[in-house]
Amino acid sequence: MKLRDLQELILSKKKEAKALLLKNDIKGCKALKKEIENLTEKMNNLQSVEDEERGRFMAEKKQTNKVYDTFFENLKNSYRGIFTNAMKESVDSDGGFIVPRDISTKIETLLREKYSLKELVSSENVKTFEGARTFEVNSKHVPFDKVEEEAVFGDVAIPKFTRVNYKLSKFGGILKTSKELLEDSSENVMSYLMNWLTDKMVATYNGLILAEADRVLTGTTGIKSYDDIKTILNTKIDPALKNDCVILTNQTGYNWLDTLKDKNDNYILKPLITDPSVQSVEGKFRIVVLSDDTLAVKAKKVPFYIGNFKEFIRVFERGVYSMEASEVAGELWNKDLVGIKTRFRCDVKVVDDKAVVKGELTQA
Repeated sequence: MKLRDLQELILSKKKEAKALLLKNDIKGCKALKKEIENLTEKMNNLQSVEDEERGRFMAEKKQTNKVYDTFFENLKNSYRGIFTNAMKESVDSDGGFIVPRDISTKIETLLREKYSLKELVSSENVKTFEGARTFEVNSKHVPFDKVEEEAVFGDVAIPKFTRVNYKLSKFGGILKTSKELLEDSSENVMSYLMNWLTDKMVATYNGLILAEADRVLTGTTGIKSYDDIKTILNTKIDPALKNDCVILTNQTGYNWLDTLKDKNDNYILKPLITDPSVQSVEGKFRIVVLSDDTLAVKAKKVPFYIGNFKEFIRVFERGVYSMEASEVAGELWNKDLVGIKTRFRCDVKVVDDKAVVKGELTQA
C-alpha cells in the first residue's frame, strides 16, 4: 500500500470513529482507535523508508550532476582552447575526453532500452587494440574406453579449439550543434548527447553484427512453414545451446509468424513464459524484431537467424567512449556552430559458427 493510500485510509477511519462516538458506541470507537494507531505506525515507518530512499536518490542525483558538470565544462573549455592539468589527465590517445564511468553506465542502459543487438551477443572489454582468444569448439564428446583389470589406459580424445583474432576499429562521428545548446544545463545537454550517441551506436553495432553473421553464414535453410522453424531448433542447433535460442527477423518476418494459426484457428505464437509481453515460439524461444530498414528483405527473401547468439558472436571493445568539441574545424566557425566528435572502438567476431542457422522465407 502506498503512503497516500494509508493517509486516506487513516482519515476515513477517523471519520468512522467520530461517527461511532456520536452514537455512544464506545466499544466500536476503541476498536477503531487501535486500528488507527496500527495504521499510523505503519504510515510512519513507510514515510521513514521513503524519506531515506528520497535522500539516497537526491545524493546520487547530486553526484551524477557533479560528474555531468565537470565533464561538460571540460568539453566546453576544449573548444575555447582552455586546458588544465586535470583535463589533460582525462584525455585519451585520440585526443578526446574519456566519458566518465557514471555516464558510460547510462549509455549502456540506453543501449539496452533501445535494443542494440549487442545485448543479444557476448561482449568483452579488452585492454589492447589487437589480440586473440582461444575457444573450445562444440564437438561431440567421446566416452571413456572400457579398461580391463591391470590393462593400459588409452588416451582420451583431446578437445578441439579454435583461435579468434580481433583488431579494434575506430567508430565515431561529429554532431554539429548551435552554441546556444551548450549554454543549457549540463544535465539537459548530456541527456541530448547520450541519446544521439546511443542511436548511432545501436545502428553501428547492429550493422557490424549482421555483417559478421552474413560473412560466416553463407548457406541458408529454406523456411515455408512454422514447422520448418521448429525443425531448425530441433535438429540443427546443439541441444546444449537450445535453451538460450532466439529467433531474429524483421517486421515482415514477424508479421508472417504473428499471423500463423493452428487447425483450431488459434494464433501459433505464445507469450514468453518469463516475460508475457514478448511473443515467442512455444513460449520458450524469444522473437527479436528489427525494422525492415535495418534487416532488409532482399530479392523477396525474408531473413531469419535462429540459434544461440551468446555463443555465436562476441563483441570485443575497450568499454571507453570519448568526446571532444571544436568551433573552428571545417565550416563550423563560418556557421557559428560547435562540433562534438564522439568515438569508440570495437570489433565483432563469430566464435561458434554452428550456434546460429540462417533461414529464408520466400515471399509469394
